[in-house]
Amino acid sequence: MGGYITVGMRSESGDVKSALFYTNHLQDFVLDDGLARGQSTFVSRRIDELASDEEYGSYPVAPFGCGLRFFDFKTKSLIDSQNFADPVGVEFDVMVSSLINDDGKFARIVPFVGGMTQWVRQGVGGVSQKKTKIDPVQSVDALWEALGFRGLPGKFDFATLDLKLPDWKVSIYKRDLSGTEVMRAHLRRLGVLTPADEGAWPEYIDLRKQEGSRWPF
Repeated sequence: MGGYITVGMRSESGDVKSALFYTNHLQDFVLDDGLARGQSTFVSRRIDELASDEEYGSYPVAPFGCGLRFFDFKTKSLIDSQNFADPVGVEFDVMVSSLINDDGKFARIVPFVGGMTQWVRQGVGGVSQKKTKIDPVQSVDALWEALGFRGLPGKFDFATLDLKLPDWKVSIYKRDLSGTEVMRAHLRRLGVLTPADEGAWPEYIDLRKQEGSRWPF
C-alpha cells in the first residue's frame, strides 16, 4: 500500500523544483542511467510532468504523506525518507517489465549494478538480509552469471539489484521525528529550502511527534 510523496531536485545550475508523486513512481528513477551518471534531464522532466498533472501538482520541498526524495545535482546528494522503494535498488518487477518491453533501460543500468540483496530464512519465522557484491559487468547475461544465476532469476531470488553510484552521496533517513528533523537540517545546510518550503514542514513533523507519543519504543 503506497501513497503520495514529494520528489524534488536542484539542478546543476541551482534551480529548485518539486512535485507530488505516487510511491509507485519511485522505481522509475533507478532505471535511468543518466541519473546514475549525475545528469538531471529525466528527473527534471518527470517533476515537470507531475507538477502539471491535476492529480498531483507542484509542492514545496517538504515531505508529504509517505515522505520525501530529493536529488541535488549540484552536490550529487540523494536524500531519501520513505519506506516503499530502495533509492539505489532495482526491484524484480521493474527489471522484468523493462526486459519484456525491450526498452533498453535495464540493459543500460547494468554497468551500475554492484551486487544484490536477498532475504534469507533465519530460525523459525525469521529472516535476514544477505548482500552479495560483484565487479561491474556490461551485459544482462554477464550480470546473471556474475550473480550466480543460470539465466533470468525468479521473483524470489533477490529483493533488489543494488546500484553502485560512486558519484553520489546517498543519505537515507527514517520517517520518525528525529530522522525527519535531521533531514530538514541537511536540506537547510545545502541551501535548498525557501521560507515557503519551511512553512510546509510543521504539519508533517507534528504527525511524527504524534506517532512517537503513541509508539515511544
